[in-house]
Amino acid sequence: MASTSLADHIISFTDALPPAVCEALIARFEASADQEPRQRDGGHSFVQLDITRCWPEESKMLMQLFLSYFARYGEAATRSRRTSTSWTTPRPGAS
Repeated sequence: MASTSLADHIISFTDALPPAVCEALIARFEASADQEPRQRDGGHSFVQLDITRCWPEESKMLMQLFLSYFARYGEAATRSRRTSTSWTTPRPGAS
């Protein structure tokens, strides 16, 4: 039986992005005029940024990284028997 606990589906990949890249993305986000604050009545408030629109090059790089690690996640989850779900790497734009 597959686990339904969220903790059973979390896998950490050390150094997926070099620290310098993380620091540059964070600094750019914090300095960006494109931030969009979201206030939720009775809920969480946060700031977001549409990188697809505002940072297309970074969006492309992060999507490639995501797809690469999505496949690795599926392999690791299956190996660790944390889940019996079969995994396929998503294809952006595919229906």
